[in-house]
Amino acid sequence: MKDGRVALVTSAVHMPRALRLARIAGLDVAAFPTDWQPPSEVRASWENWLPSLGALSVSSNALWEILANAFDRRGASLAP
Repeated sequence: MKDGRVALVTSAVHMPRALRLARIAGLDVAAFPTDWQPPSEVRASWENWLPSLGALSVSSNALWEILANAFDRRGASLAP
């Protein structure tokens, strides 16, 4: 990689933490998030109120990332 640019491809949910770790490691990254969900204002209004397993999964992933961003200390070992 040397001084070249790196394509960072990961779930959109994980992207903030992945970008933070990549920057700590001194990488020049371009972000390419995947599995992006359309914002609620684009969906039919009734869709925003229906419970679903997908919504539970999104909530679980969000909580995981919040905690990982708060407590993940692996970035300290990545600093150049």
